[in-house]
Amino acid sequence: MSAMIDDFLKEPEHTITDAELIKKYIFKLTFSDGSIKEVNLKKHLWGETFEELKKPSVMKRFKVEDGTLSWGFVARLNYSLICA
Repeated sequence: MSAMIDDFLKEPEHTITDAELIKKYIFKLTFSDGSIKEVNLKKHLWGETFEELKKPSVMKRFKVEDGTLSWGFVARLNYSLICA
């Protein structure tokens, strides 16, 4: 198993409790520890796995689910991947 998948499967230090898409790839995220961060997801969207998220119509269909930023079957990103 790849290191990225191993990291994803570990329990994240903090979970995402709220998210707002500010523009194209930039999200304002609220975490379980109360911290709020603006993050640009563009650097995380490489490879075929995340190609679909580069489409604005797909990117805006996110939701916060089980402490992660989720696009259903397309992709899921947690604290460990976003803030690493």
